[in-house]
Amino acid sequence: MKIICFIIPVLCAIETFGQSQVSFRQLSVNDGLSQNSVVSVAQDSTGYLWIATQDGLNKYDGNKFEIYSQSFLDVTKPTYSHLGKVYVDREGNIITIPASNKPRIYDKATNSFIPFSNIQDVSVLYQDSKRNYWFGTYASGLFKKDVTTKDVTLVVPKDSIGTIFAISEDKKGSIWLVGQGKVMCVNNENDTIDTYFPDSNNQSNVNYSNLLFDDLGTVWLGSYGNGMWIKHPESSTFKSVKAFYLNLSTLPNDLYVLSMHLDKKNRLWIGTYGRGLYKIDLNTSEINHFETKKHNPRAIHYNDILCIFEDYTGTLWFGTDGAGVSFYDEYLEKFNVINNYQTPEEISIDLVRAIQIDKNNNVWIGTSGKGLSRYTPKTHTWKTYVETKGGLSSNRVVSLFIDDDNELWIGTQGGGLNIMHTNGKISHYNNNTPVKLNVETIWDIFKDESNNIWLSTRDHGLILFNKHKGVLKQFNKSNGLISNNIRVTIQGEADKLWVGTEDNGVLLLDTKTKTFIDFKKDFNLHGEDVAKKVKSLYYDKKGLLWVGTNGKGLCVYDLKNKAFYNYTVNDGLPNNVIYGILPDSENNLWLSSNRGITMFKPAPTLDVKPQIVNYDNYDGLATEFNTVAYYKSANNDLYFGGLEGYYWFNPSLIKKKRCNTQNGHYRI
Repeated sequence: MKIICFIIPVLCAIETFGQSQVSFRQLSVNDGLSQNSVVSVAQDSTGYLWIATQDGLNKYDGNKFEIYSQSFLDVTKPTYSHLGKVYVDREGNIITIPASNKPRIYDKATNSFIPFSNIQDVSVLYQDSKRNYWFGTYASGLFKKDVTTKDVTLVVPKDSIGTIFAISEDKKGSIWLVGQGKVMCVNNENDTIDTYFPDSNNQSNVNYSNLLFDDLGTVWLGSYGNGMWIKHPESSTFKSVKAFYLNLSTLPNDLYVLSMHLDKKNRLWIGTYGRGLYKIDLNTSEINHFETKKHNPRAIHYNDILCIFEDYTGTLWFGTDGAGVSFYDEYLEKFNVINNYQTPEEISIDLVRAIQIDKNNNVWIGTSGKGLSRYTPKTHTWKTYVETKGGLSSNRVVSLFIDDDNELWIGTQGGGLNIMHTNGKISHYNNNTPVKLNVETIWDIFKDESNNIWLSTRDHGLILFNKHKGVLKQFNKSNGLISNNIRVTIQGEADKLWVGTEDNGVLLLDTKTKTFIDFKKDFNLHGEDVAKKVKSLYYDKKGLLWVGTNGKGLCVYDLKNKAFYNYTVNDGLPNNVIYGILPDSENNLWLSSNRGITMFKPAPTLDVKPQIVNYDNYDGLATEFNTVAYYKSANNDLYFGGLEGYYWFNPSLIKKKRCNTQNGHYRI
């Protein structure tokens, strides 16, 4: 879905998936950004993003950048950092702290920035809930500009605080300062000042970088090289976070914190120098760590995170010290993915042709030429099986099936049937084995409602097969089939199977009488049968047979009303090759094609236009998917395999995202 609501003056609803993976997109000089060191990000009341870099201030509308000639400090030393700022106050004014350290305010009439008078040496700016301005400085103390009188007064002298790195406000309206070796609180009620030494050393040379409050009033404090600290509301002292949260033991003691942000979902994001990004879910204490990965374009793009900002839509922006700005929109990345970028060097899962999940929750991936791989999510371990003596009979694995014994049936292209037993050994089935099977290619393996297993084959028709007894029944042109090339078989009504051929349409098999039924005779189809070249089938209990075709789009036979419908790119599909059809719990159909994945919502009656939503590489997908590479798990997760790996999601987790946006329009 291409449009992210951002600045339009309406409440808009965007559909999205619940999702476990975190993927990052990027804006850099390649996209028009003036420079790749992003020190600060803000958003104005009309929705534009303002991105401050070492060389230039960027105004971004989602399509292009307007660049203002301002430079900003980007100094990072072992014990401190000096970073320029762009800030939007409660009135919507845009204020910058450029390299001169003299704040400037944006004048819309002249489209330029005008310096504040009598204010200089500023390191950080904050406007409190009463709309007073607070100016922290590098070496001049803390100043307050009164909203009513406009007078500027010195509140904390320079000798008491040194450089002020951050300013924040608690629920009582008290102002907190983060400085050299200490934290100070200017009490709102009586203007007294409390001083805290988090490491209990009033001579400490530890500098503190960031401070924020969570919903419970707990203070979270970051430092330059001395980790994370915490103070609960009832406590008078700071402690290391590890003293309170055992789950956070993986946070390094010497963590260098450059930026922090608590998002709308109560997740604390911590940007570091050299160690990437941490996310702590304060509801569960779960911690995740994100670092750059050379071969993963969806990883965080640089390990120095100078700033973190959350926009109106909940998109998080991470300014980096060399790779522009990374951003994370969980409503944009709708699909979980595993591809070759995420697997060990020796594992290849491109060209996915089959997917299956066993009773131990292992994911099995059959590929076209790269063998069979097993992924164990619990331990994040991989194993690949290839064509060897005693191994696979072919590296082209095109169908998979888990039977009641948790044994894996492996249909290959050119190597017939293999079965992997629970001890890992693989049995082959051919003319020379004790249980014989004269088949080279098995496109599909299907178990019907009576626990019979059917093999859809190339050149050998449809075969009822038992792994102990061999071939129980074989259908081909000699006994009722109109084609020996069978792509897919699915369950119909009781004792009925729908059989999709490679080039002669769909057949209906009565498994009791072992005869094929001419179900089309009452349909009055005119001209060529467009559902001739079958890629996929789905039968629902409403009496609708859905047919994914090779080049003719999506077809449906309404068996009760004897009506036929055909949906193509002219009706909104992105592509006319439908590789896979999977249903969700709301009767939507999910289709894979050469142009991504489509959500197809049939209307109550088929003569009414359906709702079609197409997802493509903009939504984090590869463009092209693959034949037979689709699977629905027991918990209703949908899996689709493509040329670059496989994707999965659970449609039941689709939610409506309410975007409380401002004026304008925003696209990425």
